Amino acid sequence: CLVCILGLARPISAKESQLSANQTYTTLVHLKASSSSQSIGQLENGTKINTGFLTTCHLCNVLTDNGHADVAYDLLLNREQPSWLYEVEHGATTIWENWFGIMPNGERRSSHNHYAFGAVVAWLMSRVLGINVNAGKISIRPYTDKRLGYAKGSFVSEMGVISSEWKYVGDTV
Repeated sequence: CLVCILGLARPISAKESQLSANQTYTTLVHLKASSSSQSIGQLENGTKINTGFLTTCHLCNVLTDNGHADVAYDLLLNREQPSWLYEVEHGATTIWENWFGIMPNGERRSSHNHYAFGAVVAWLMSRVLGINVNAGKISIRPYTDKRLGYAKGSFVSEMGVISSEWKYVGDTV
C-alpha cells in the first residue's frame, strides 16, 4: 500500500493532488491498522516523495509509528528530486510550494516560500528528538538513525523547556 503513498514522482494538478490526498489518507489509515511488522517491500518510486499538502505532514509519523522509521529517515535524507534535501541543495532557505520548485535544468516554478511541506519539522521534534507533551505529561522517546549521526533540540512548553539529545558513537547511541 505504500506505493499508493509515494507513487510515481511527477508534477500533478490541483485536482490530482486532492485525489492523491484522499487516496493517501485511506492508505495511511490502512497502514495504521495493519501490523507494524508488515513489510513495505519494493517501492515503485524508491523513496521519493509524491504526497500533497494534506498528507505530507502525516507520512513520516505513520511510517515511524508502524515500525518503518528507517523508511521515514530514507525520505528525510533523500537528495534526489522530489525531496526536502533536494530543495536545500538547490539553495532553499524556505520550503517550496511544490516538489518541483526548481527543476534539474534550473527552471524555477511556483512559490519558494510555503509552509505545507515543512511539516516534516513536527516529525523531527516528535519522533527524531522524541519530545511529546500529552495531557500535561512529558515523554521523550527518540527514534534514532545512525545515518543522521546526532540530533539535539528543545521545545518551550507551558511546563518549561524540554530538551532532547542523542548521538551515535560508533554503533552505540
